[in-house]
Amino acid sequence: DFSDPAPYSDLYRLPRVIHHGPAFLAGRQYRQPAMDQLLALVAAPGWPDTDWRAAVTPGAPASLLNAILHVGFSLAVLHKGQTVLPLQVESGQLYAVPEGPVQVFARRTACADDRQTMHVAAWDAQGRHVAVFRGFVLQALP
Repeated sequence: DFSDPAPYSDLYRLPRVIHHGPAFLAGRQYRQPAMDQLLALVAAPGWPDTDWRAAVTPGAPASLLNAILHVGFSLAVLHKGQTVLPLQVESGQLYAVPEGPVQVFARRTACADDRQTMHVAAWDAQGRHVAVFRGFVLQALP
């Protein structure tokens, strides 16, 4: 449900020590339905003039995966306002590389000390699975 969404650009300003380059700026809108959840809409950088499949280079799927996982990063940063780094992904599956925007849902499943664990799922406009990541562990930097 994207009623009253906020611009994802607000999240790119958190934390202030990180400056995202153009390849990372895929987020369009987000909502935080609960403290441990984040729902976002991501699109290929340059959308609508380009899409996830437009580039025939091997980097196109990497851009999509980065955009999906960034929603988990954003949820972790919103929690404590600290820069986080990824430690591991328990499992991940890419099902498809869609043309258009993708909806992403991140849910925190555990939080201990400076570590947070997320599950992140993404689907296309028709509701088809795009990717699922389980056990995405992030560590806050001191």
